[in-house]
Amino acid sequence: MRLIILSCIALFAGGLKAQITITAADLQNANENYPVANANLVNSFDFEMTGADFTWDYSDMEPTSTDTTTFVTVEGAPVFYQFLFNSPFDPEHDADFATTMPDIDIAGMITMEDLYQFYQKTDEHYTAVGTGTTINGVPLPSTNNPVDRIYSLPLNYTDTDSSYSEWSIAIPTLGSYKLKQWRNYEVDGWGTLITPYGEFETIRVKMELEMIDSIYVDALGIDFETPRSSVEYHWLGLEGGIPLLQVTSNFDIPTGIVYQFADGSKPTAIDEWDANDLVIYPNPVKNRLWIDMPSKMRELTTAVTLVDMNGKEVKRFSASAIDNALELKSLAAGRYTLLFFNEDILLSDHAILVD
Repeated sequence: MRLIILSCIALFAGGLKAQITITAADLQNANENYPVANANLVNSFDFEMTGADFTWDYSDMEPTSTDTTTFVTVEGAPVFYQFLFNSPFDPEHDADFATTMPDIDIAGMITMEDLYQFYQKTDEHYTAVGTGTTINGVPLPSTNNPVDRIYSLPLNYTDTDSSYSEWSIAIPTLGSYKLKQWRNYEVDGWGTLITPYGEFETIRVKMELEMIDSIYVDALGIDFETPRSSVEYHWLGLEGGIPLLQVTSNFDIPTGIVYQFADGSKPTAIDEWDANDLVIYPNPVKNRLWIDMPSKMRELTTAVTLVDMNGKEVKRFSASAIDNALELKSLAAGRYTLLFFNEDILLSDHAILVD
């Protein structure tokens, strides 16, 4: 895991600090891990404020949970997904790396699991070229047509761009799903970003997303369409990889705040263990669930909570209880989430199915 060292590298002729330029070399690559923290959404920050030579001081953000964003080679993704994204005969969709994504529930009708998003990075652009997901136990890879252009490169202050993309899959026994997406952005600021992790020279990208989820049900011959929209703010720094800070907003209300960190004291020593080494089995489970975890995570974990799909706590286990099998036979069949805590800090979360 690399440390991120950012600095201002140029001066205006008039003596003022100049904005940085983000190139492909400053974005992430395969086999890189980025520890991140989710911040408390209840705050008084005005994320709309921006400009030239601006200082965004968010040093008072409070972390609520931690995670690690990991980028793998295309060969490191499930084999069912690889053939579409590792082909020299389709250069537009020939991916450079992939990352895992959280499960997605769409209108209570479709649950997408084992999600991998595939990316291509060149000197001219950074694009999402397709997705692999499992629905009803069937792996379903599919390309974006057109591809989703996230950034045109290089990125400089006042740059703008627009793109349109589509992604669709056939769903066994149901019909099909299609995502239509319009992405518009402007580099609307440059200056100094201050987070609980440190102080960095950055540019800021304001990105507006308009999307339509479309589910076609064969049996009914009906297409259910659901529009949605969001605004994302990305603060990017030299050699920073993923955004140093990313804020997602809906109707001018922050719904997600994620920032990078590497200091083991803020908020936990996540850099000393890898959540991907956590093994939970069997899954699906009928009666007893076993948990194997890295020794450092075991030292940090003080409690495990099980919540249902509505976020309601249904069971809580002490740290000593997880040394043995967890008894779950009294639970109703369905989808649950295991939450691993260090006191009040969420270390990791993992979905399980109860038969």
